[in-house]
Amino acid sequence: MLETSSPVTAPGETLEQGYKACRKQVKKDLKAWDWLISNVGGDNKKGVYALLNQFLQTSELLDLESTDGQVPEISKEIYRDMSNALAGNFATPELAALADTCNRYNVDPQCFFNSMEAADVWANKRTFDTFEQLDEFCETFGGSMMAALAPVIGVVKPDYEHAAMSCGKAVMLTQILANCVNDMKRNRNFLAKADLAECGVDISRLKMRRPSDEFKHLVRLYTSRLEPMYQEAGHLVSTLDFDGKRTLTSLLAACWKMVTNMKLNPDCVLSADGVLTKSEKFSLRSKHLLGMATKLPFVADDHGH
Repeated sequence: MLETSSPVTAPGETLEQGYKACRKQVKKDLKAWDWLISNVGGDNKKGVYALLNQFLQTSELLDLESTDGQVPEISKEIYRDMSNALAGNFATPELAALADTCNRYNVDPQCFFNSMEAADVWANKRTFDTFEQLDEFCETFGGSMMAALAPVIGVVKPDYEHAAMSCGKAVMLTQILANCVNDMKRNRNFLAKADLAECGVDISRLKMRRPSDEFKHLVRLYTSRLEPMYQEAGHLVSTLDFDGKRTLTSLLAACWKMVTNMKLNPDCVLSADGVLTKSEKFSLRSKHLLGMATKLPFVADDHGH
């Protein structure tokens, strides 16, 4: 684990400014999914916004390309700024809010550095030769994000880290598959080269959103790999308090619906509107806001939920 100096508390005005800025940015970038944390308590919700804002910034590093195998300078700058913030030297109010959240909820700062290192690996290669490499990337990047979020949304049981890493990996791989066409249009192909070659997928045809049996085979190959991942992901739910269970279950319900849709109709991945229909999105959001429990096949019954 990364060792840092004891955090220095920023002035209240700086923290308030930082938390407000994080909230504004996250609500802008993740507008379609902000409802997932509507039930999270006030201070906890501010912490979630602070964490998500940092991970959104780290996600932007995935658009970069390294030069001669070197880590992009902006990545080094973000790394330094975060290290300094955790030691009490805040470059921005947003970083002050992040450091305050880590200190208040005992979030392991290594989660952020792990995700940045994964982004640097991607910037260096811009491809994954095998699915094992993609799997490791998703666990490091997405898993680290979930491991950081779990204490803030409401962990009440120890030894949650493994389940959190598995959960974050499953969610990220689901998003990568669902958004693979849009990513390829931006010259970001996260899917494993070996899988694309084995299935005989024509990338140029995929970029034009043209259906093919080869692509259907690829999508079903990935959904078959995702299904057992959600069995592990579901274990995280039992480690959370009531509000945490509600938030995570709704997130997993949305992602599981995406996996199911892609398995049954692989061509939905080609849709510019996404793999979830408007009515499905409305239903998922409404159930969450109304506090209606969603039954998932990989989450054990919990009468406390």
